[in-house]
Amino acid sequence: MTLTIDVINEKINQITDRLPPLIIEELREKLIKYLDKLSENTLTTIINKVISAYDSAQVEPCEAVGTIAAQSIGEPGTQMTLRTFHFAGIRELNVTLGLPRLIEIVDAKKNPSTPQMTIYLDENHRYCLEKAKEVANRIEQITVENVTSSIETDLLTGTLIVNLDLDVLEDKGLTPDDVRKTLSKIRNVDVTMEDTQRLIIQLSSSLDFVKLQRLRDKVLSTKLKGITGITRVVIRKQQNEWVLLTEGSNLASVLTVK
Repeated sequence: MTLTIDVINEKINQITDRLPPLIIEELREKLIKYLDKLSENTLTTIINKVISAYDSAQVEPCEAVGTIAAQSIGEPGTQMTLRTFHFAGIRELNVTLGLPRLIEIVDAKKNPSTPQMTIYLDENHRYCLEKAKEVANRIEQITVENVTSSIETDLLTGTLIVNLDLDVLEDKGLTPDDVRKTLSKIRNVDVTMEDTQRLIIQLSSSLDFVKLQRLRDKVLSTKLKGITGITRVVIRKQQNEWVLLTEGSNLASVLTVK
């Protein structure tokens, strides 16, 4: 059955006692606007859903709606954290918002707590996601901690056992041998590869618990690739091109990336 304006008006007139006049008129206008796209079943479904939504929004007489509304927005409003920084499908970037960010701006702090960069790519990279990923992989700072599933400390032998995450290594364009070569540059240690995902790091000097703990921290923070200071890169599509959003800043080094 083809819908007509008369059919819509007839349906609307049947629910005038269920909805306020303003909602009735707005509903009538919207339905007439999309008349050619509606069937009778769709019309009935829309009307029922509007009634259901209105009924669910009702409150009991004498309910303290003002107090409830004030309570729901009071605390976040005071802290100025109503606005969030989020990209669908990924972890939120670490961004200073609200009152702490306002203080940074007013005080004109030279070093903000969570600096960021928006990197626009050249013509060869901005329209291709794979090429944008290549640039992101060259920029993002990757440390041993980022590609390690766990690290064990053997106090009896004075060794560190580094268990690598092969999936992460592949995603970052690295190999276990790349990690071994980088760690071999640390002074006074011997690095051997037990298998494809386990590295054994032995102190060359006498066994010392404090030195072993410091070595552990140094190993985890050792940079494998990327630009120092750029701890995270997010690829985001803006209009018809890909851009890179970074957590951390190092403009001079980023400009040298090709």
